[in-house]
Amino acid sequence: MADLRFHADDLGYTASSVAAAEELISSGSLTGVSLLVNLPGFRRAVLLLHSHPVPTALHVNLVEGVPVSPRGDIPSLVNGRGRFFPLPVFLLRLLLGLVDKKEVELEVAAQLSKARQERIAIVGLDSHRHTHMFSPIAEVFDHFSHTQHFSYIRSYGNFKTFTTLGFSKRLFVRFISLITSLVSFHRLQLPPSWTENPSEPHFVFLSWESLSFKHLKRNKKLLVVVHPSLSFDHPLR
Repeated sequence: MADLRFHADDLGYTASSVAAAEELISSGSLTGVSLLVNLPGFRRAVLLLHSHPVPTALHVNLVEGVPVSPRGDIPSLVNGRGRFFPLPVFLLRLLLGLVDKKEVELEVAAQLSKARQERIAIVGLDSHRHTHMFSPIAEVFDHFSHTQHFSYIRSYGNFKTFTTLGFSKRLFVRFISLITSLVSFHRLQLPPSWTENPSEPHFVFLSWESLSFKHLKRNKKLLVVVHPSLSFDHPLR
């Protein structure tokens, strides 16, 4: 029998995503959540976490909405309207070496501070749209893991795939990650976020796999990452 556990990403994305997560927390289906601090459902997510405390990671967001930092402090991360660049543009800027590591550090610190100001105990870090797969975001996370003593940083060395689609996506992002490391630090090696962490469980993104849960029952102690109520993910049944 598989020992499946479930973790909800994107808590705070919308009010409906928070409502869906609340149902899952109340039913005992979730072992943890990842919190977005700069999107519309944040305030409701804070109320949920105060009333239903669960282990909470900061879901660092660098590709959607408005940053927490003043726009003038992070010009390499925002467009002319002061909003984050969407993911395709952000990736292109990474590949061109146009993302400033210090500015990433500032924004991660600002998002972490915003969560803590609301008395949310942050136990670790992961990222919206998987941006910490790539350099220099991975190295910023590595820095915070040491200075903040987090118990959890999502490692893509623990990421598993079980379908051709999932394998193809994983191969593609590994290649992009390798190139960003070369561009940012002139080294041909994967960023630190790809180092397997033996103290953390292997995990799968249900949205990448197009799998039903019955296909996961053969895999023991697997963490299934879900996105409650969001259209691109599977319902948690």
